[in-house]
Amino acid sequence: MENDQALHEYIVSELAEHRRESDIAQAICERSGMYWSDAEAWVREVALLEAKTIRKRRSPALVALAVVTFLGGMALLILAASLTVTVITYYRTTQPEMLSTLNILMLIANEASSLVWLSGLGLAMMLGSLWGMRDVWSDWLP
Repeated sequence: MENDQALHEYIVSELAEHRRESDIAQAICERSGMYWSDAEAWVREVALLEAKTIRKRRSPALVALAVVTFLGGMALLILAASLTVTVITYYRTTQPEMLSTLNILMLIANEASSLVWLSGLGLAMMLGSLWGMRDVWSDWLP
């Protein structure tokens, strides 16, 4: 028989490892002799009380994925801006007479679909990374 504090820590560590609550409850029953319904209720209670701690223990892999996604989105935004500057610079240096208002609008129309797609995808990746990790960020930031 283990003491309550050791079992409490066991529940937290198992939940942080994404173990099923029913498996944890079974282990609690075996270790302590507690009834199933009591063990199950205790696991749920600990999960609610220690939600912040459990998220913190799960967070290293999630943070790495979020950072990579955010940086990938930023790279796509930079690529879209770079392509825009490159195309305008090309027309400005090779055919300066073509940079009338009408030609600039035609240039934008020809390149807009890929630039809008790249920019939209990059922005969605950045915002999705921040939104999906809001609970984890709130746990780590003061």
